[in-house]
Amino acid sequence: MRCSFYIVSKLFNLYVAMAIASQRRNEKAVVVFVNQPLTGNKDFEQLKSWKNSPFHESYCFAGHFPGSLSKLKQRKIVFKAIKELIECYRPENIFTGNDRRMEFQYAMHVACKLDSSVKGHYMDEGTFTYIGRKPKNAISQHLDNLLKKISYGCWWQEPTTIGASSL
Repeated sequence: MRCSFYIVSKLFNLYVAMAIASQRRNEKAVVVFVNQPLTGNKDFEQLKSWKNSPFHESYCFAGHFPGSLSKLKQRKIVFKAIKELIECYRPENIFTGNDRRMEFQYAMHVACKLDSSVKGHYMDEGTFTYIGRKPKNAISQHLDNLLKKISYGCWWQEPTTIGASSL
């Protein structure tokens, strides 16, 4: 059975993912919550107990870590788990509400190494379309990109704007 991943970090992302997954019943839909609190994710718990959920499987990864070294260590653990999920399910499509999220970029990196035809999809729930985001200072943006590439790997790319990822 074909498989699609839905990487969500916000409730709006989840709503859009549910709408898309419910229209793609011919696929195995796997939702992956990222950047979540360490404990007490009510949205994830409710989704897991939903009997008619459009998602066949659901996973949740924390992302609120104190301190830079702890964050780096924990993200590497999350990346390892994402890699294992990608290798297990081999999704043909990966949907995300934020293509700037490291978890999405890493999932696409791993999936495309396994199958170059994997497609990434930006689920626009409207926040950035209508509100936008404040541009970063050019120097801090380049420094941030360099540090992320050094810390996590050369797969990291900063899209010029949300939804413009080349992955």
